[in-house]
Amino acid sequence: MTDELTIPPAVSMTDASADTSSTQYPVEFKGSGAEFFKIWIVNVLLTIVTLSIYAPWAKVRTKRYFYGNTVVDNSSFEYHATGKQIFLGRLIAVVALIAVSLAGIIHPYATFVAYGLIFLLIPWVIWRSLKFNARMSSYRNVRFGFSGTASRIYFIILLLPILILVVGGSLIFGAKTLLPSVFVTIPFLFTIGGILLYSIFHQLLAYYSHNFHRYGTAKFAAPLAKKAFFWIYLKTYLMFFVLIGVLIGIAVFVHSFLGINLDSLFDDPESLEAMLQTPIATASLVAAYALLFLVGAIITAYWRSRIRNYRYNLTSIGGRVNLHSTVKMMPLWWLSVSNFLLLVITIGFAYPWIKVRIARFFARNTTISSNGPLDKFAADEQDKVTSIGSELGDAFDLDLDIGI
Repeated sequence: MTDELTIPPAVSMTDASADTSSTQYPVEFKGSGAEFFKIWIVNVLLTIVTLSIYAPWAKVRTKRYFYGNTVVDNSSFEYHATGKQIFLGRLIAVVALIAVSLAGIIHPYATFVAYGLIFLLIPWVIWRSLKFNARMSSYRNVRFGFSGTASRIYFIILLLPILILVVGGSLIFGAKTLLPSVFVTIPFLFTIGGILLYSIFHQLLAYYSHNFHRYGTAKFAAPLAKKAFFWIYLKTYLMFFVLIGVLIGIAVFVHSFLGINLDSLFDDPESLEAMLQTPIATASLVAAYALLFLVGAIITAYWRSRIRNYRYNLTSIGGRVNLHSTVKMMPLWWLSVSNFLLLVITIGFAYPWIKVRIARFFARNTTISSNGPLDKFAADEQDKVTSIGSELGDAFDLDLDIGI
């Protein structure tokens, strides 16, 4: 449900209008890499020894650690799911996969039918996971909730992509008819298909995720606009083309400086193979991959920071609590690059410190403002929930574990 996967719903859904008279509450993450390493290494070893049977309990331990160390106004979040609930959800998924595998033995076409049914179940699984993860999260003894309908997510996940394919295909076909040059058609495909259509899909999915959560009885609200998503996507695509153009320019300059005739190299594979074995060529290839990685990280950081800030800075809770995000592109870029390098250098053993760095970074760039004391808001919601009776658990209160 969130981009960061480590910050509970109340922190990962944020707000808009900054009221100078409201009280500001910074979000803090108080965990440490050394602490989480102890949990992580035990989780890994037990998961291996039990052939992944312990994995659901490992997930619960991890979530409880990150929730419990995410603090707002001296109170932390809580995660209430159990390993048994997640295990049963995964068991259902495993049974479904076994059924699909056996379907082909029964009849050749049965496999297609089984995969079709699983495809139709994907939106329902996403819907159930959103409800489950919200219900299992709380702050100051008040549970979160999710009231989005299954029909809406079916429209977004299944029907809308079909409409996008039909409209996009028509536009591309029209572009080929009017502008037959491949150099015009390919950019058209990227800009129209990737910007306009996918930005609409993203906006609808984000709107669904933000506006149907609640804290106690207080509803989340975020007037996310398609136009804003379109401009963020457009600027991201423009940045992509500009940076790729710069890289191509650098590559042409380097090859010209070295006096390498690219046409002759591709015409003579043996010359190309001999050139690739030289130290200069090896260094050039390493530099090229490094530049591509750094450029990709910059583009991703720009997109993530803009989307996160826009979504968070337009979300409020119950008209009384607003949340704010101040993530900047370059710090997020450096976080991604340095985390990758740490992961490679330590052969994966820095993973606990990386998770903690990510949680601390996003917490540091998130603030909650409240019109009145935050503890008063939580107490009011607790009273309202108590007065109408606690929400009964669903008979199918399981985590189908799709990463939300």
